Amino acid sequence: MNISDEIRNYGTDNFVAHARNEGLSELEVPVREIHEALGFNNRYPQVISALKASAFLNDNALEYLGHSGPVESPTTVLKFKLLNTISSNEPNKSPRVFIANFGFRNNIWESCLNENNIATMNDVDTQPFWEAEDRDGFVDYCIANKRATSGKPIGRSTASRWYNLMTIISQSSNDIWIHRAGDDLWWTETTNDPFSIALETDPDPNPGFPEFYVCRKPCKPWRNTDVNGKRLLWQSLHPKARYFLHTEATLQQLRGENPAYSYALINGQKLDKWHSRAGWKDELKKSKNGMIGQRTAKSLSFESMFYNADAATRQSGKRRVSIAKDKKFLFKDREEFFEFLEQQYQDQDGLCALTNIPLEFQYPDADKQLLCSLDRIDSNGHYEASNLQIVCRFANFWKSDRDNDEFQRLIGIVKSTL
Repeated sequence: MNISDEIRNYGTDNFVAHARNEGLSELEVPVREIHEALGFNNRYPQVISALKASAFLNDNALEYLGHSGPVESPTTVLKFKLLNTISSNEPNKSPRVFIANFGFRNNIWESCLNENNIATMNDVDTQPFWEAEDRDGFVDYCIANKRATSGKPIGRSTASRWYNLMTIISQSSNDIWIHRAGDDLWWTETTNDPFSIALETDPDPNPGFPEFYVCRKPCKPWRNTDVNGKRLLWQSLHPKARYFLHTEATLQQLRGENPAYSYALINGQKLDKWHSRAGWKDELKKSKNGMIGQRTAKSLSFESMFYNADAATRQSGKRRVSIAKDKKFLFKDREEFFEFLEQQYQDQDGLCALTNIPLEFQYPDADKQLLCSLDRIDSNGHYEASNLQIVCRFANFWKSDRDNDEFQRLIGIVKSTL
């Protein structure tokens, strides 16, 4: 799937379907919203072009009416008329879809399964900030007092993600939630019932915190079958679907065409619309040849980071065009380095430490600019655990040898203007 297809699919799933479900005759699509949702960088003209193309108009029975705002800018809003030519047996609505783990080391999944809810937690000392809707206080306190599971200090982006978790869970309604447990794919739909927060005993406590506050949002009974009763086995899924339905993060919302695919999967609908595409066929063929599964893709990414770190330290002290920095590789061996990368990836919830964009492994269909890249927080420092973070390739290129805090400040400015 190319970028234009991704834009059109997002527009269909998140704007056209909603408009038809609400019985609207006209539709407005803010370009900025799609651009931000898909994590693009300065691709506003491409978003506009994809949505004005005949492929988008014909597939959704739309007539382009024009736009408001500048011709090609973040504030452009495209306007469409909805024509009444779509068959009534077409799905009208694809809800939001999340993939999630539940708790540290997935430690509250069993209670979620047995009690029909989705859940997340806050420590006893951070919960008052969340209840007071004090995001800044929560973030500042976590930076000063909390540590990642690896024992390393956390940054502002990680603390912000922690604050968002309980908000997302508590506000979920009629969303699809998907969770992998062993060889089963489980799913549920959240209800409109109110959430609850209670102090519970942590089944796998952090030192000094035997209890935590758990926010639980009621959902329909969890199922490991589609609506027709067919069991959803992980290994029976298309390899491309296994890729985007896998997460090591606490939770992620699916984007692009992936929510519609997931919705069709759990509803037992035909998936030929996706499986017949060239990209999906290629992934299936490569999978049968033993190529690029999820673990292999991660291993390739880790190997690449190891190679680059090793090459940089071997070059350290040598002169090229400019004076090279004195860099040392302070891991005792490759195995220790890989263990660090695994832990660091989990600590970051699978997100870029600089931008919060989901990281991608070296999978054939991956966006190369979002691939995992190893960054030294202090560019003058060594390759050691306390000085390393995993970022998107493009972010590492942009940052170069700039000060880490200053670069994050600039990223924050950019985000605030989009």
